[in-house]
Amino acid sequence: MKIFVALPQALCFLLLVSEVKADDYILDEDKVGVLPQQVYIEIKKVSKVSRCTGTMITAHIAITAGHCVSNRTKDSDVMVYPPQKKCNSMTEGIPACKVEHQFTGQNTGCTSSGYDIALVRLSKGMSGMSTITQNMYSGPPILGSRTVMAGTGINNDDKCQSLISYQTAVDCAEDGYYGSQWYCTKGINNTTSGGCSGDSGGPSWTYAINGNDKVLTGITSNIDGHPQGGGYCTNGVTCFSNIAFYQTWIEENMAGPLARC
Repeated sequence: MKIFVALPQALCFLLLVSEVKADDYILDEDKVGVLPQQVYIEIKKVSKVSRCTGTMITAHIAITAGHCVSNRTKDSDVMVYPPQKKCNSMTEGIPACKVEHQFTGQNTGCTSSGYDIALVRLSKGMSGMSTITQNMYSGPPILGSRTVMAGTGINNDDKCQSLISYQTAVDCAEDGYYGSQWYCTKGINNTTSGGCSGDSGGPSWTYAINGNDKVLTGITSNIDGHPQGGGYCTNGVTCFSNIAFYQTWIEENMAGPLARC
């Protein structure tokens, strides 16, 4: 069953990906922690609040999944928080002043006709965030590459934590996913490790061959899931929006409508 997952971000325990060696996931594939510049996003809708994850690519602009923000009534309905928001109810969020997104509908997820990406311009800069200097447009991970993803998913329903999941890049076609706008991963040791409900928009970083350097390459979009803990978790494969595919769209929006509030 293919579903979209809306990802929240919240944690009491911080573990930067720079502190994680690629070899770590041979022994411990899932850890409590967050990846660099990870944020928690709430989107107010007519009858509910949706929760997603994102990554600040500058101090003012977050990247997340398009389906997270597609049903907003107005841009300021999107609120961005530091990842520890759920651990501290007093944490102050920053409303968006502008949002640009592409989302072609749930039934097009991870298909050749589907798109799922969003940029959120905050009304003011978020403290402690900076411009990501690694080349986000270096392309999706090649098959067999080691990656790491993060999100709170269903864990955030009962606990104050975000989980890091260590993955390897696999062929999307094996799970019926097609299109250069996507790439797919599967857990290193536990084949069912990966995205759960609440993980949408979360970051996927790809390790370099040296096992230490890494680059933000993807945004959690879709899973082939099963019920678990009141939500859904992947049966094995997690599908990501390939950031490199959207390079022109991202650069044009950052230089144009999202350049200022």
